Amino acid sequence: MMKVVSLVLVILMAVGVFAACGQPASEGTGAETSTETQQGSETAGATEGDIVLNYRTFRTDDEEIMKELIAKFESENPGIKINYSAERDETAYYQKLQADMVAGEDVDVFDAHPRADYVTMIRSGNVLDISDLEFNQNYDPGVASVSSVDGKNYGYIPAVNLLCVFYNKDLFEEMGVEVPTTYEELKTVVAKSKEAGYGGIAYPGATVVGNWMANTLLNESMQTEKMHDEYWTKIGNGELTDFNTVPEARTAFDTLAAINKDGLLYDNSAGTQLDQTLALFQQGQASMMFMGTWELLNLDTNYAGMNIGLFTMPTLEDSTYTHGEPGQIISIYSKSKNLDAAKKWVEFLASPENAQIYTDFARTTPTIEGVEMTFEGAELLDELKQKGITTQPLNDAENYDIWGNIVVNMYTELLFGSGDVDAQLAEVDRLLKEADFAG
Repeated sequence: MMKVVSLVLVILMAVGVFAACGQPASEGTGAETSTETQQGSETAGATEGDIVLNYRTFRTDDEEIMKELIAKFESENPGIKINYSAERDETAYYQKLQADMVAGEDVDVFDAHPRADYVTMIRSGNVLDISDLEFNQNYDPGVASVSSVDGKNYGYIPAVNLLCVFYNKDLFEEMGVEVPTTYEELKTVVAKSKEAGYGGIAYPGATVVGNWMANTLLNESMQTEKMHDEYWTKIGNGELTDFNTVPEARTAFDTLAAINKDGLLYDNSAGTQLDQTLALFQQGQASMMFMGTWELLNLDTNYAGMNIGLFTMPTLEDSTYTHGEPGQIISIYSKSKNLDAAKKWVEFLASPENAQIYTDFARTTPTIEGVEMTFEGAELLDELKQKGITTQPLNDAENYDIWGNIVVNMYTELLFGSGDVDAQLAEVDRLLKEADFAG
């Protein structure tokens, strides 16, 4: 059994679209239909005098395990009932959450993605500081930094997923190739895969554009707190416009361009949606795919009979660290009418006993000390964890609404467009200098 260890903290701000424990944050902006599950305003089993605690999430994948945990919580806390609602469509979820906060509707506990708009909610006074709750004593400090602003913790993240390369072990054996540990070795493996008719690395470019790959490479390259203070923070305050002055960032950008030039991705990855990427790998058409380890949740169903392995996407400098993507942040609305009950619910979820139940279900890297990875596929995560995981902190950089698109467009152009790093960095330098950060 594998005990959770403190994750290596790499201070790198989030830029763009990321997953939150199972769903890409951009998925809710696509064409899928809204799917909401809810126990209802008249919560099952509630009687007069009971406290009804409203818990909102976008994690529809967790409905089964949440029902189990809610039943357990209610049995241990008579007089408190949980009204659980899950909305898959991210846009609809946040619109309703914000509207209800403004209107003073019943909002108690909610999930949020670890990104700039969550910081805005904190700075607007809508999220309760829960630094004094007992679970913080067992909360992984690297992960805690993702839910913290100005030294105060505002939430509980139950899991960390890894963005890495999934590979089909049987196809690798058929092709006679070993797991690559360097960029040059990866080039050789992709060439063999193409020769065998399995193409390059499947990648959902139409869903996540260049963000997943770019942020992974940046996070793997940047392994010190300095990069938070002198990279993203300085982009946000207008001090940094020439990215050539940050060698680790240049390595990531050069790697993006090399992936493009060397044709390491599956054909037409720029136009491939998330579900298409999964299908390519699941059906054996692709020997590899770039994906989050939340897919281990589907190991028994979508990958039945497949022999799967994981490896880190190497940079040109051959970093051994794997990018850790924080899951959803469970937070308490500061103006909740049921603050004591809300705190009990968060403490309950973050207790080692119940965090273990969630980890067993979600098959993710736990964040609470004492929780063990005992599920099928845990050995895959542990192998990467032993080499080092870099956890991406919360994006609290200023002016992201101004510079975010500039940087994201560069990522995508490097990965799918011209691949001219010098030209792209010169254009970013020009655009950032022209940007009106002063408002």
